[in-house]
Amino acid sequence: SVVSSVYFMYDPKYDFLAPGVFGAIREIEYTNKIRKDFDANVKFYYMGYYIQDCQKSVYKGEYHPSELLCPETYTWVPLEQVKDSIAQHGYCRFADDEVVVVSNMDIADDEATSLANSFFFYYREYSMILNLNALNPDAVDDIKNVIKHLVKTVGKDLYPKLIFTL
Repeated sequence: SVVSSVYFMYDPKYDFLAPGVFGAIREIEYTNKIRKDFDANVKFYYMGYYIQDCQKSVYKGEYHPSELLCPETYTWVPLEQVKDSIAQHGYCRFADDEVVVVSNMDIADDEATSLANSFFFYYREYSMILNLNALNPDAVDDIKNVIKHLVKTVGKDLYPKLIFTL
């Protein structure tokens, strides 16, 4: 299981204070708190997209260990193994050829509802974990559509390992 980071923005005049580093450290602490207080299976901190040609993104590779999700097989590959290939080819498959490409990511509405009903959200303001039934009923259909899209993107195996923060 993983905690996924969100955008961290600050005024560039404070760059000398390294607020991005501070933000990452706080999010790592947050990940550890979730592991300790809520779910011992939460073991990973996901910093978001890594774009090697983007200076605002490349810093993520300075944290170790760093892994990238192969865009074709949905398997995690150490960043150091693929940095040169990304620099040379841009978009590329990261995983070895033996890794089977994930398929059958379609999800029916009833299965999306079932998955959505079993999904948990961490409500940061109150330090609570909620399920879909605890949220505003007017938002449930929108959330189900997001979950359907998410399952189609990451697959049914990876989806249950995600946590949303409200």
